[in-house]
Amino acid sequence: MDAARRPTEDRAIPWQEKVLFLLVGLAFAIPVLCMAQKSVTADEPAHLAAGVSYLLTGRITLNPQHPPLAKELCAIGPLMLKWKTLDPEWIRAATDVPGSQLRIGDALLKHDDRALVFFFGRFPVVLMSAALAALVALWSRKLWGLNGAVISTSLYVLDPNFLAHAQVITTDVPMAFFATLCLYALREYLMAPTRGRTLPCGLTLGLALGTKFSAVLLLALIPGVLGCASLRFTRDSSPSGVPPKHRPTAFVVLPMFGVALVVLWVVYLCPPDPLFYWAGIREVYDDHRPDYRFYFASQLWDEGRRDYLLWALFLKTPLPTIVLVLVGLLVSLRSPRAPWADEVVMACWAASFLLVSSFATANIGVRYALPALPVLYICAGKVATLLTTRVRAAVVSALLGWGAVDATLITPDHLSYFNALAGGPARGPDWLDDSNVDWGQGLIQLRQWLERNPVGDYALWTFSPVKPRFYGVEGELIHEPDDVASMRNRVLIISAHRLARARAMLTEKYGQGPGNWLSRSKPRAIVGHSYYVFDAPAD
Repeated sequence: MDAARRPTEDRAIPWQEKVLFLLVGLAFAIPVLCMAQKSVTADEPAHLAAGVSYLLTGRITLNPQHPPLAKELCAIGPLMLKWKTLDPEWIRAATDVPGSQLRIGDALLKHDDRALVFFFGRFPVVLMSAALAALVALWSRKLWGLNGAVISTSLYVLDPNFLAHAQVITTDVPMAFFATLCLYALREYLMAPTRGRTLPCGLTLGLALGTKFSAVLLLALIPGVLGCASLRFTRDSSPSGVPPKHRPTAFVVLPMFGVALVVLWVVYLCPPDPLFYWAGIREVYDDHRPDYRFYFASQLWDEGRRDYLLWALFLKTPLPTIVLVLVGLLVSLRSPRAPWADEVVMACWAASFLLVSSFATANIGVRYALPALPVLYICAGKVATLLTTRVRAAVVSALLGWGAVDATLITPDHLSYFNALAGGPARGPDWLDDSNVDWGQGLIQLRQWLERNPVGDYALWTFSPVKPRFYGVEGELIHEPDDVASMRNRVLIISAHRLARARAMLTEKYGQGPGNWLSRSKPRAIVGHSYYVFDAPAD
């Protein structure tokens, strides 16, 4: 009888695998359910319009300061949906005018079914986020087993930053996915260096380069890692226990880079200019405004802060995630048990990417750090090796439960998340601005709140790229801090980004005088963690 039962028992699926399937499903379902409640954000019309123009004209003309792959993928669904209503000739003519992605984006927004257009545009980003969750689970399982995979995948899926940016048409989550995929392909090559495994490395490298210019860091990291591997490769890096023989680094890098260049050329729709990628990189720096003042901790700064990105990560990452990542890194330092290939790939990427991004990116969003986080979550999976007692298992379970509660309470407003040490999302504008708190995503929720709470005549200052009336919000629009300073006996509705900067500017100009009533006032209501409702003083 025991022999008869054994096949059935062998087919039983471990509970950890069921949890992993659930987590990957949540990585897909949560953004899909939440984005229907969110209006179009600041960069989406330009990205989507550029992608539509690429596929219709075959030219990468608009929005060249970002590589085209993510925009092309996001444009496929809307283009199929609106094929009959879009005028290809008008779009071809528009691409000859710099900056006309805004005109094309405005045309997409004017359609009555714009919600459906942007839903299909956002859908590829959701798919890539779910695929990244599966990749984190796969990589962590190979290193730490099923328990480690559950920990790593939970940290990714419950991260409000990834949940927020999986809902919008930008390059940040796609870059995190393709960069992590490239690192995984490199890891697989190092584990068993064969000619066949150079092809996936080249393919994924080309896709990462075609998604965001920050992927150029991989061009330095890959030769460095391969060079280290040719000098020293420990026996535990090979499943057979025999150190594999490595070819000279140049003979490996050149084919990888050659494949990546072909992929990149195809992503750019086969341009005749051999310097097409360098031209795009130059556009990034030409696009910066030298007079723009960055915001941090209730102050405006003339120059960017090098510690900004680390502060943003600290303030916007759930505290249990910070604890588990730090414990995982400490355990790795004390008792290295992962194959050398994994440790060097993950450590080099996370450290170098955060360091370079701190110096090279603008102080406007934690989203610039997202590509470094998946490998940190994989490292955190090493905490599973400590689960030797029920007490330790209970502590880790409690931390993951805490993260789940945090992610649930902020739903669907993941973009505005701040942890308890920062004071929660209501205190977010005291610390950061821009895409950390508000990207124009709250107009639908504001309209619903106004329907339930009529306020009469009100003034509106928003960060949305969309005319508020598209979403049924009809307040008088204001555009300057002085409009706020002179406001009396009226309701002001101001978005979180505008609130942060307005308070700083009014403090600089008026100090604590009457013109700076906004800094001394408490909001009547906070709508969707992105719009603040104030009663301006009567006198």
